[in-house]
Amino acid sequence: MTDIGSLYFLPSLEADFQEKAPRIGIEIRQVQVDEIVDQLASGRLDAAVGNLPSLRGQTRSAVIFREHYVCLMGKEQALAIGEMTMDTFLASRHVAVSSTYSGHRLAEDALQDLGISRRIVVRTPYYTALPLLISNSDLIVLLPSRIARIFASQTEVVALPAPMELPEFDVRMHWHPRHETNPALNWLLERIAAVGRTL
Repeated sequence: MTDIGSLYFLPSLEADFQEKAPRIGIEIRQVQVDEIVDQLASGRLDAAVGNLPSLRGQTRSAVIFREHYVCLMGKEQALAIGEMTMDTFLASRHVAVSSTYSGHRLAEDALQDLGISRRIVVRTPYYTALPLLISNSDLIVLLPSRIARIFASQTEVVALPAPMELPEFDVRMHWHPRHETNPALNWLLERIAAVGRTL
């Protein structure tokens, strides 16, 4: 999973493992999206969690939850904006997150399909850099709502609805069918799914 996947899942997953199987360790890896299927097939990865539509048809998967995008910005910027209109969105300075480890190109593709061009002034592969980057600036960023909630609970940032309709997306757990008769893997998948349902 990515850095935001770890931010969202890892604390609850580790707590679940500590209770149910305290001798099991967790290793999170960031793997380029085009390498995930091979690593699942070879057993180097047990599972992949995220918005990974390119894996469909090559893996087995289960939806953990549906997600949508929001605009995140500093509290002062949110007060100055009031309501996020399309004019304000287009006039704003934006951060774009793009990484070969993430499937989150959905918002970028949807904006392109709508003919919406933003003024991107910062590009970064790291979601976890966002709160401090935007909290005391006029920058805004599109990102998944659950991560926006975590950032808003920890720093001086606010999430506002996006001023355009962006498609929702599935966060899924993926595994390779070659290994699905393995009881240990099935236990792991059930625990990930169970934790995901509580979030």
